[in-house]
Amino acid sequence: MRRILDGRPFVIVPDDGLTLCTFAYVENCAHAILLAVDRPEASAGQVYNVGDEQVPSLRQVVEIVGRALGWRGEVVSLPWALARPARPMIMQPMTTHRVLDVSKLRGDLGYRDAVPAEEALARTARWLVEHPPAPGGPEETVLEDPFDYAAEDRLVAGWREALAKLPDPGFAREPGLTMSYSDPRAPRVPRGTPVGDD
Repeated sequence: MRRILDGRPFVIVPDDGLTLCTFAYVENCAHAILLAVDRPEASAGQVYNVGDEQVPSLRQVVEIVGRALGWRGEVVSLPWALARPARPMIMQPMTTHRVLDVSKLRGDLGYRDAVPAEEALARTARWLVEHPPAPGGPEETVLEDPFDYAAEDRLVAGWREALAKLPDPGFAREPGLTMSYSDPRAPRVPRGTPVGDD
């Protein structure tokens, strides 16, 4: 949020931002609790994971928040070892997923997200714009994010320079895509044949 509001041209994500983490939008949590109250015959004595059914990736979260705030910046993917500015977004020492299983909540109580994940994230972003945390306040302190934009600029510039200098390995034959779902009786498509839209 702060990077977008500060007009940063990019936001760094680790490993293409593929990490998944369950969120729990307040209206969806309230909906789950009310389902448990309204269906005591099913919920009595039970324990449920409560979270949004839809689990967007970290990249999707950045894109959704960016769209909600009119940001036209770039999401820059760096390997986890280099994506140090993204550590506060991951909130753990690796990019593994943290996804809650809400199937029991859905099966026992008929839970479905009252507010879809994309709308929940957009609403949250707009609310935070209207009610910003104080710069340097407890919310930012807990994040442990230095917001060192000069260092981030140097990191991304160095990464792009390294990629530009990476030599072509010169494969004797360019690796192709597998045909794992093709019909083995169908004629083989020669390597290098362009794949069309039809």
